Amino acid sequence: MSSDTIFEAILKTLPEAALPDIPNRFLAPRQILIVEGFTMISAGFQHSVQDPASQSLYSIRLHGKPSPSSDVTSGYIHFSDRMGLKPPNWIHERKELNIWMDIRGMDHTLIQLGHPTRYMWRGEFANGHVYADLHSTL
Repeated sequence: MSSDTIFEAILKTLPEAALPDIPNRFLAPRQILIVEGFTMISAGFQHSVQDPASQSLYSIRLHGKPSPSSDVTSGYIHFSDRMGLKPPNWIHERKELNIWMDIRGMDHTLIQLGHPTRYMWRGEFANGHVYADLHSTL
């Protein structure tokens, strides 16, 4: 079974509340990364001398291969508090997918990354809705 077929099956199992009023038509091709490995990144930094406040960055870089209909070769899950969350984005030039998630969900994500089958995807819908997430199976 192809990763696109698996993805379609999973999308159909989502409760209606997860996808409110979203037309079935995607605006742009979905980007699906079949995750083969990952690197965890923890950093502390200061923006500049003018802004001496210290900040932290927690991210996971995912690497793998694209599904047959995708171009993506890497993805990042960035963890932040609720105020730092951003919409998922696709950077075509780098073939990179980025997702910002609430830091309170980091433990769950780390459990998912321990599963043998993992994939990350992003889709844009005709009404402007952008959605991305990480799926895993045991």
